[in-house]
Amino acid sequence: MIVRRARWIAAGIAAVGLADMQAARAQPRDADWAACEQVQDSGRKIDGCTAVLDRGTRESARNRALALTNRGVAHQSRGDLDAAMRDFDQAIRLDPRNAVAHGSRGTVHAARGDLDAALRDLNDSIRLDPADARVFNARGIVFQRRGDLHAALRDANEAIRLDPRNPAFFRNRGRAHRSLGDRMAAVADFSEAIRLDPRDRFALIERGVTHASLGDLDAAIRDYDEALRIAPTDELTLNNRGIAHTNRGDLEAAMRDFNETLRLNPDNGSALTHRGIVQSQRGDLDAAMRDLDEAIRRNPRNVLALLNRGVVFWKRGAPTEAMRDLDEAIKLDPRNAAALVNRGRIHRSRGAFDAALQDYDAAIRLDPRRALAFIHRAYLHRERADLDAALRDFDEAIRLAPRNALAFTGRGSVRAARGEDEAALRDFAEAIRLDPDFALAYVNRGIAYWGRGDTDRAMRDYDEAIRLDPGLGLAFASRGAALLRRGDLEAARRDLAEATRLGARDAEADLAAVERQIAEARRNPPATDAAQALDDEARTRAAERLRRSADTLLLELERFRF
Repeated sequence: MIVRRARWIAAGIAAVGLADMQAARAQPRDADWAACEQVQDSGRKIDGCTAVLDRGTRESARNRALALTNRGVAHQSRGDLDAAMRDFDQAIRLDPRNAVAHGSRGTVHAARGDLDAALRDLNDSIRLDPADARVFNARGIVFQRRGDLHAALRDANEAIRLDPRNPAFFRNRGRAHRSLGDRMAAVADFSEAIRLDPRDRFALIERGVTHASLGDLDAAIRDYDEALRIAPTDELTLNNRGIAHTNRGDLEAAMRDFNETLRLNPDNGSALTHRGIVQSQRGDLDAAMRDLDEAIRRNPRNVLALLNRGVVFWKRGAPTEAMRDLDEAIKLDPRNAAALVNRGRIHRSRGAFDAALQDYDAAIRLDPRRALAFIHRAYLHRERADLDAALRDFDEAIRLAPRNALAFTGRGSVRAARGEDEAALRDFAEAIRLDPDFALAYVNRGIAYWGRGDTDRAMRDYDEAIRLDPGLGLAFASRGAALLRRGDLEAARRDLAEATRLGARDAEADLAAVERQIAEARRNPPATDAAQALDDEARTRAAERLRRSADTLLLELERFRF
């Protein structure tokens, strides 16, 4: 299952465009100055600027400040932030009105995480030169990192007004739009960045992330494909595409992407975590546990890995260990709605209904668009026989996720319990339309048909459920009861014996009843009226048992389906 977060990885993109400052000089160039001012070769730039600075006072204080600024930019581009900071500090002492030095030093502060100092320098740079679009762009990124999204958007707008041809500015404005919830505006900005520079893979990645958040996974994968055509070994893009494939249900493609990501970088904790999630979905719980254990060993604060390891523990029948992981995930991130939903599921499985309801309620308060939280809470209400509350939650889940087959199946079971047979049948039919391989929807629809006396349709649904899932004991139990209704005692005994072997609830009692009827019929064949009365009584008892069994299996099944 994806608890997913799915969280979409865009780390590292935020820093792009921060350190592209370049000081220039109005005086005639010589060879040292030419090297100091060129931007293609950072080593040559450092050597040229150093040669200029070695001239000492033969160069003016302003020129020395320009050379220090340019050398600082070169050091910064090579990742030597300490050397860059020394040069920018000295440049500002020599020329306090050097706007580029202030702006560049601000980007170093930002790279070090000192956002307050970064803002002071970037503000000074804008005060000294309010026409430099690059500084507005840099300050907008700092505002984004501080969470001041409206200020970030204002700066991005100003950067684009000053320089509407720079794709990085559209990219950063797109990120601000997305953070503010305007994802269509974000897509438009990323698209403009790509139009300006078709090889801007960062814009392609960001647009892919946004398409994925909108649920358009095909468009997301197309963007990731194009970004990988430009940079085939980019692990960020491979990892993101793997997540998109996972959410599309293409687990094999997802595994290929996560395996390649880990081949390129065995320490990629996100790829380890998401590969573990895919292994869990594939049913390979041992492999899932190995990946998630390793991800947590590398980073004990990896909330997603803790959450999903908790799910694997639960699937393996270890609720205590599952609860431990989910408690830790919530401790690290108390606003993680997915972790709350999953902890609620464990509380419910233990019969702690009040604690489960508290977790579901909290998850919905934090994320009122999380359809799965409404589905799980609906099943809890169904289990507590609060059919009205269950129906309201299933209605909301279907409004939020109109293609969720389990939500329709669950709502159908509630409507059947309320005596709304036609509405229940419509819900089961919609679940089957959405997921033609969902065996339990066929069983539930068969039970509904059988309750109306339509045994032919019921039999067809039971047959299809068994074809789809030969291990579904409830399907054999249901078909066995239908065969009993039709008087085929031997066939009923075979199905009920299989249902008993598979552990279907109440199947053993039904099988014993059939065995008694077979023995009695052999000793003393009943009259027609008496046989009909016995048949109707058996049908009534079995129908009630099957309805309870269907409810129980629905409640169990949703833990494995998500």
